[in-house]
Amino acid sequence: MKVVAIDPSSAKLVGYSLWEDGALLLYGKMPFHWTKNDMSNWVNLFAGFDTLIIEGQFLKQYTNGSNVRGLISLVNAVGALKGCAVLSGVKDVVSIAHMSWRSKMLGGYRLKTPELKKLSKIRASDISHKKIIDDDIADSICIGEFYWKVILPQKNFANASK
Repeated sequence: MKVVAIDPSSAKLVGYSLWEDGALLLYGKMPFHWTKNDMSNWVNLFAGFDTLIIEGQFLKQYTNGSNVRGLISLVNAVGALKGCAVLSGVKDVVSIAHMSWRSKMLGGYRLKTPELKKLSKIRASDISHKKIIDDDIADSICIGEFYWKVILPQKNFANASK
């Protein structure tokens, strides 16, 4: 099974990690703009993968109206990325809340964002066996691991219970 994990914390440059059968294959960042070329690049990246797991957006920081444009850009980017995945043949698109993977993978309900970012980079570095210094790439790797260690076992259990 092949999985793409995405951290769309920036609507212009998106962190991703590619996985096969629980093993991290590749990770990086790719630009996201509303151009045919960028959309084609995302469709090509998703081709041959079974599942997209993508972090949903955290709305609390936007509720005071301070960055509504940023929220709109991120929501549009997430929708477009999901559309690119479906167009490329991805069968399963899973959205997760950032605190769901952070609490399970980083142990962070009470931790502040800077502490969580540091832990994410440490964990991603452990998984990749290389020093990860980018927050978005680190988060995408942790999101991918969350899929393999938490979501997939839950799905398998639910399917076995039917």
